Amino acid sequence: MLSSPVFKKLPTKTYGVLVQRPYLNRVRDKLLGMNVSWTQLSSDQTQEPTSPCKDDCLSSSRLIIVDPPLKGGRKNRRGYIILIVRDAVLSSLNDLPPIARQNISSGMELTYTLSILQHEMNPDFVGSNLWLLLREKGFNFLSDVLRVDCYPRDKTDDICLSLQRATERVGTISMSKSTSKCTYNLYLVLDDEVSCYWIGLEVCGDHTKFNDHASRQVLISSTDSRTGVGSNEDETISSCIPVSRAFYKLCQVWEEELSQVLSDCLSASALDIGSAPGGWTQILAQHFSTVISVDPGILSRRVADMRGVKHIRGDMCSEAVITEISQTTKLLSLLVCDASTNSHETFPKLLKLIERLGQGHWKLPCAWVVTLKLPYKTKGSLERNLNKALQHIPHQLQAIANFSFSESSSISIRFKVVHLIANSESERTIIALFDRQ
Repeated sequence: MLSSPVFKKLPTKTYGVLVQRPYLNRVRDKLLGMNVSWTQLSSDQTQEPTSPCKDDCLSSSRLIIVDPPLKGGRKNRRGYIILIVRDAVLSSLNDLPPIARQNISSGMELTYTLSILQHEMNPDFVGSNLWLLLREKGFNFLSDVLRVDCYPRDKTDDICLSLQRATERVGTISMSKSTSKCTYNLYLVLDDEVSCYWIGLEVCGDHTKFNDHASRQVLISSTDSRTGVGSNEDETISSCIPVSRAFYKLCQVWEEELSQVLSDCLSASALDIGSAPGGWTQILAQHFSTVISVDPGILSRRVADMRGVKHIRGDMCSEAVITEISQTTKLLSLLVCDASTNSHETFPKLLKLIERLGQGHWKLPCAWVVTLKLPYKTKGSLERNLNKALQHIPHQLQAIANFSFSESSSISIRFKVVHLIANSESERTIIALFDRQ
């Protein structure tokens, strides 16, 4: 244990990550285990629409953003931002899903803070104390190679030179920028507000895979939109390999929200609106005995060949489509929609479909999962369009109940609006549950 008074030991599960700005809040929520609360829809619809809220309020003692987000258009907010989280719920950054880790440049569990208060003018103060830490952790001059990951980046050279000056009497530290060549990785984040460095030190080989390494774990094998067949597709490609990135949206919803609610899927069917090329249908076919996929486009061949999948080519509101849906022998338990329509068009089209389909086709409990694709030019316009959509959701969900159930007044409706890891910056996903009161 370091005895230097300038070091402060951090609690376990304190992480620092360099994350893409658009994914900051989503990665934060995963690390802290924060979930959006369900909103119970009152029968009289007199409640005021509210923005999505978290089950667990943010605490400044658990969350530190070293570089505040920039305002303005998308181009002004590109790049990365440092996020430091204390008391995380995850045992390791490896527990983050690959689709989250692919949007993180680097990260590590942090173990100490090094106070530089009153020592800012001493160029060798940081290096001499970092050398104490390296010796404490068993760094060996003869065999070990050090990689220094410092933020902000322009401090890296100063840190490296300071370390070399601190050790010049005993030897020179071998350093490398390559993670494959180094044996120790030193991670430093300068926090100007409290005049300290957040520090992590790990033995290389144990480090978490981010960026391109994580992207290799996000399996996608797309297919031609005209033929439904991939350019290199053969019989060895499993039907479970996602045909699109959208697969991971419904995958997260199913695992976190629906798997326990819709437990009796074999006796019900699912309806996928705007299904092509079939990413969401793939998820549904793994859980439901019958999946009706509606889209004018071509469904991926390996999805269309999955057991229980029935593809209806046509517009969701056409008479032919509605007739075929109504002829299914099993009641519907889930409707999902990831169609490429603007948010202000999505629900009116779905309501038209449900109204024409009529009552008697649903099994309770049932759920709806709908992607809102919001018009987006600046962060302000995104928030305005989201708030506008939120105002209409209670009335739209009540209309769904009225069209679908003969005794709609006895139906309980609750919903939440979430920003899934696989959602784009301008997408939000509505999850609604209908059940008897």
